[in-house]
Amino acid sequence: MTYTDTASSLKQCIQTCLECHRLCQQFAERYRATLNGLISEPSHIRQLRFCAGVCQVTVQIILSRADINHLTCHLCAQSCCRCADACQPIEGMEECVEACLVCAETCDKHASLALAA
Repeated sequence: MTYTDTASSLKQCIQTCLECHRLCQQFAERYRATLNGLISEPSHIRQLRFCAGVCQVTVQIILSRADINHLTCHLCAQSCCRCADACQPIEGMEECVEACLVCAETCDKHASLALAA
């Protein structure tokens, strides 16, 4: 593993976290008052907001260069996987599912690289 690998992983992790945060927040806001529409449970809206929040915190911790960013990335990956699972059965949530899965993958990759460094 080289510095370039780690820097590239870090950049990709930040970008995917920001995109996941944006989409989860957007979907949560769009459907927060719609309990009989696309999202039928307030718990799903909480899941979207939690995922958005974890993604945001992950970026903040990475940018602060804290030595715990691998732990935060691991938590973010888990949160994103749960959010993707919650969104999967709901029509119209494909973009959110994809963003969560990509974010989970890049966070897991970065966490592994950060541990190896």
